[in-house]
Amino acid sequence: MLLKNPTFYLDESLDCREVKQVLDDASIKYKVYSQHFSRSEDDEAILKLAGQRGWLMLTGDSKNRFRDAERRAVLFYKVRLFIFSGNMGGIPLARLVISLKNKIFQFCREHEPPFIATITTGGKILLRMDKRGNVHQN
Repeated sequence: MLLKNPTFYLDESLDCREVKQVLDDASIKYKVYSQHFSRSEDDEAILKLAGQRGWLMLTGDSKNRFRDAERRAVLFYKVRLFIFSGNMGGIPLARLVISLKNKIFQFCREHEPPFIATITTGGKILLRMDKRGNVHQN
């Protein structure tokens, strides 16, 4: 599946000056939480926006993969959700996105939305929930 003009969407946990600067310096196309929402917006509204726009959502909130309401929203709005495992800090995380950009795009071509995937600090991308809502433990 071809990605048309892929855009990363940084949720509230990644919406900071340092992350945006690193992505800007690398000419990475992205949108951020603060462009669309005020603080502490409901997760369903955020997932809805990302899914409707076809953005590749990036979050540091690992709880999203475990909450039933969020998983249902991912499925309903056909979200491509990438969750970073581990606590890296903003700049290392942004650098990881840059280094994995093509690998992330390839993952999206190989996995039809919706899905939830984790990105490890070592650069592995692991499918955690597929388009049918099946949970993967890999």
